[in-house]
Amino acid sequence: MSDITKGIIRLSDTVAGEIGRLCRTFAVKTSEKGIGGQQNGRWREKFAGRLLKLV
Repeated sequence: MSDITKGIIRLSDTVAGEIGRLCRTFAVKTSEKGIGGQQNGRWREKFAGRLLKLV
């Protein structure tokens, strides 16, 4: 293989690795937001339940 071909293969591997890393990072952030939203929902339910009990 020529040096140019090796360089292109190396570059494509690097780009593929970066895209994979970004996708994983995005997936983790999305799942953290989802978990946070669920917890907020639970807190709202608990808070609403207390308000109903007080009334």
